Parts: sequence; C-alpha cells; structure tokens
Amino acid sequence: MITATGNRLMLEVWDNLYIEARTAATIIRGHTDLNATAEAHAPILQAFETGPPELCTELVIDHQHEYSTRPHHKSPQQDTYTT
Repeated sequence: MITATGNRLMLEVWDNLYIEARTAATIIRGHTDLNATAEAHAPILQAFETGPPELCTELVIDHQHEYSTRPHHKSPQQDTYTT
C-alpha cells in the first residue's frame, strides 16, 4: 500500500520503522486481537481509496500517535522492548 502511494519519503520512513518485523513479533507473542487490529486500519484504507490526501495524512498520523501512546514494557526474559 505504501509503495502504491508513490511517495518516496513515506516509503523510506515505512522501511525504517521495520513494521513487518514488529507486526510479526506482535502476532507471534499472541497479545493482539487481530480482528480489532484489522478493523482499526479500515478507515485508513478507505481514505487511501477514496479520500483526499489530507485525510490520509491525518489518519496515518493519528494511527501512529495512538500506537506510540500504548504502554511498552521490557520483557523480563529479553533485553528488547515489547508491546
């Protein structure tokens, strides 16, 4: 989806966030309601399909902000942070 936007800066930011690896780790840990996660992304996808660029930008920023405010904790078994 990011590639389809043609926005090179957005693609570079996306690549540097390692979203695919973080998503896989979250799914493997099993602490995520995948249906709720998919539903949370529906408005973003809808905006990319039909909305103006400003709406897409607003929704993506809001989504990132919501994720960044989630509590993160250090796993006792690891030296890495988990969500």
